[in-house]
Amino acid sequence: MTNHDNPKEFTLEITRMRDIRQRIGILITGYNNHLNLDRPPKPSFNILSKLNYSYYAVYRGDFDTFEDVKQKRDELYDIYNMKVKNYEKKEVSNINIVSFK
Repeated sequence: MTNHDNPKEFTLEITRMRDIRQRIGILITGYNNHLNLDRPPKPSFNILSKLNYSYYAVYRGDFDTFEDVKQKRDELYDIYNMKVKNYEKKEVSNINIVSFK
């Protein structure tokens, strides 16, 4: 999940669900519970609060252990962090463009 206003603000969620929309629905429900019932926050809640975000599956794979899953997630964090490290946001005819060098 990525904040469109600030691509450096992103999070990677781990799920066994085949349809990512189910996971996002659960995150939105959790976010609403956080607001209404004073439940503890998650990193994704900050992105959801901005209302200008997108989500997509970045990797699908089979793993033997949860530790393998977390290791792959950390590798993906490193890759994405390197990608957004030097991003520029440009205004062109009222269209926001994010470019990666």
